Amino acid sequence: INADSAFLDSATITTLAVGTLNIDAINIGDSATFTNIASNSINTNSLQVDDITFDGFTVSQGSGNMRLDVSGVLFLDADTRIELEDGGSSYGRFQMNSTSSKDFVIQSVQQDKDILFKGDDGGSTITALTLDMSEAGDATFNRHIALVDASEIRFGSSADANIRHDGN
Repeated sequence: INADSAFLDSATITTLAVGTLNIDAINIGDSATFTNIASNSINTNSLQVDDITFDGFTVSQGSGNMRLDVSGVLFLDADTRIELEDGGSSYGRFQMNSTSSKDFVIQSVQQDKDILFKGDDGGSTITALTLDMSEAGDATFNRHIALVDASEIRFGSSADANIRHDGN
């Protein structure tokens, strides 16, 4: 099947057994269902669907960049964690510590690889903070550490030593 464009209220493609479905632009208003596509392919330059559901398969970009662009909020809803990978190897993770505490965890998962906080300072990229994982998480700040009045720096597990500033 070859077409320059298709505009449908809903679409169901079942069992594309032989060949390739080539559509330059497809706009499906309410729903789209693609089942039993086998090893064949659906090629389109533009696909617009109100809702789309994937049932246990992967969406991948062969080469180049891929952009997700929404006019509102982009929600990532994963029950366990979000893994960041390069070439199939995980290098970072976002997750909840546990369902009871719901602490947010940012984790470098490769041995002794640091976590860097970078930003733009006057047009130059700087590393504002490095958490050194080969040194049990030692923190190295690029410059000053600023605390508001009546704050203190505490040392030791029971804060038995501290430096305090109260504005006086």
